[in-house]
Amino acid sequence: MGNLKLVWGILLLSIVSVGISIFLFVKKPKIGYIETNILIQKYEGVKAANQQFELKTGAWKASTDSLVKKWQDDVKTFEKKRSGLSAKEIKIQEQLLYNQQEQLNKYGESVKQKTKEEQQKMLQTQFNDINDFIAEYAKSRGYDYILGANGSGNLLYADKGANITEKVLEELNKDYKKKHFK
Repeated sequence: MGNLKLVWGILLLSIVSVGISIFLFVKKPKIGYIETNILIQKYEGVKAANQQFELKTGAWKASTDSLVKKWQDDVKTFEKKRSGLSAKEIKIQEQLLYNQQEQLNKYGESVKQKTKEEQQKMLQTQFNDINDFIAEYAKSRGYDYILGANGSGNLLYADKGANITEKVLEELNKDYKKKHFK
């Protein structure tokens, strides 16, 4: 009786092992890849975000340019009036212009920093949207892996049939339009 249970146990274990082995060898992972540079260049969400970013930075640049022009005009006015001023007035005016220039430089640096931060924030938002979409795309179409190829050697070879860039881009842009142009 004890030997019979042992035989049945070994038989059952063998069947389960064979089943698992067959499953592992039969199921090949579904893999696709995306040319990330193309996806980012052609994604409507990135294009729209870049346009908004350009408008915002254009306004900042116009403000900076206006302040620089005013300072330059103040310098020209000072130079014209300089000969009629006393040494004390010249020194005071030079100090005022120097202080204005310092403030202008600080403002310019602040605008550069803000521009850099806004660009990083904008790009991160777009990357998050793209990654979320790709995760849903992969799940809904049964992909086990979707790789990113960016031309830097992270994907050295792949069959062109595994390139799903255009399919993903088309669906991504449809999704973007559906969300933003109801």
